[in-house]
Amino acid sequence: MHVVETIAKHSQNIIWKLTINENGRTEYYSHKRIRRVSMDKFYEIVFGENNAFFKLCKVLPIILDDVIAEDKSTLLKNSVYEELDKTDFYRSLYLLAFKTYEGFENF
Repeated sequence: MHVVETIAKHSQNIIWKLTINENGRTEYYSHKRIRRVSMDKFYEIVFGENNAFFKLCKVLPIILDDVIAEDKSTLLKNSVYEELDKTDFYRSLYLLAFKTYEGFENF
């Protein structure tokens, strides 16, 4: 079983540990088959390929450009968009969310 963190702070595939403090006692629970997995590691497991999530994210801007070219009503109008670096919008967006994931260090 995997707990997939869609926006994890770091690239990870670790045992999920639970700590319960009750009545002055601390109990620790974990199981080697229950893991916390970041999105990049999840894609690696599913597709059996390193950097699979990075590769998807790299082609996504091309797909989005095609969609926006087809339908101008899809243009973004929100404050997050205004705060991003317009000279390299997609890179800025990805790095905001995924800069600590494997494969994104040189994006």
